[in-house]
Amino acid sequence: MTAARLLAHSGWEVEVAGPVPTSTRWVTLSARTVQLINDIWDSDIVTAATHYRLASRRVIWDTDAAAEVLEPLVALESSSLAATMLEKFSREHLGSVSSGSTLSAQEPTPARSAQFVIDARGRNSNFPRRYSGRRQMRVWEPISIDHGAAEFAEMHAGIGYWCFLFPLGSKQLCLQIATPEPEISGTLSEKIKNDASDHSLLAKLVEKVPDLFDLATSVIPIAPSFHTQPIRASRLPVGDALMTLDPLCGDGVGHGVKSAILAVAVANSAAVTVSTEDALKHFELRTTRAFASHLKHCRGYYSKIRHAAPWEGEVESIAQAMEKLTTSNRDEGSTLLVLEDPDAGHSAKNVCHVKRPYLKQA
Repeated sequence: MTAARLLAHSGWEVEVAGPVPTSTRWVTLSARTVQLINDIWDSDIVTAATHYRLASRRVIWDTDAAAEVLEPLVALESSSLAATMLEKFSREHLGSVSSGSTLSAQEPTPARSAQFVIDARGRNSNFPRRYSGRRQMRVWEPISIDHGAAEFAEMHAGIGYWCFLFPLGSKQLCLQIATPEPEISGTLSEKIKNDASDHSLLAKLVEKVPDLFDLATSVIPIAPSFHTQPIRASRLPVGDALMTLDPLCGDGVGHGVKSAILAVAVANSAAVTVSTEDALKHFELRTTRAFASHLKHCRGYYSKIRHAAPWEGEVESIAQAMEKLTTSNRDEGSTLLVLEDPDAGHSAKNVCHVKRPYLKQA
């Protein structure tokens, strides 16, 4: 939706197609990402969606002592943000919207005159991709628990896992647990019960929800992945369709928004200043570098994690993925792209088709 809005304000005729996201997915956003999204949408659109504010996060990662990171976060229900953006986009009459009622509508047909098709369908996009490891994350639905009105998120590295908890108001917690490979629930349960005594939110959760590991969860791969198909104007991926990032770094949403901005720059530049081929090459170079930078940060974090032995295989997988990126991460000269040029005189034939992102029901 961010790409659609920017394109519409740049003078493009925009068609948004695909089903609306409906499944619940909670994420946390940094203050910088919140500001970026709000600036693009000319309003405080993030807090118009379902959200909770967090004052800080407490981190136990490379030492046994907790570090207080005084950086505000916003816990956000992502499908509500998508719906809020779509409603604002439609209300402002920025482009046409065609809805798919079922998940089978995975390949909306763009207008025949479309010059660019931007694919924002996330992991559901059928781009071939390469993963940098086997780690996965178990995600719970919000858990009802009176946690004492905590206003901080908690990240804790244990033996063979790390977990991220954050409150939703005073009566619910979100829990996400990452492991270096598929983990048996009983084994993981024992690890956490033996490790939770000194850590406030995790300890309360283990104490007050004894059947925690009997509750329904979804499991998702969290090893970063990158598309392996050449970038084309007919299928320009953004967000998770382009790359998936390890949630450890906490910058997935920000990267998704930035990839949308870059895709808009490609479309605008191809219309007025540079060849489509050069603009697409620039897009591929920039996004490959961004992914390489993310892998570098992941390698640093997992190399420093306390109880590092279970993660050694993942560190090696990250190193191998970085090596494979090296050959495609060459600077072939800079290309100046145009982000917004509403006075460029785009004609009605300049059409961009945006496939709306959606998430499968767990």
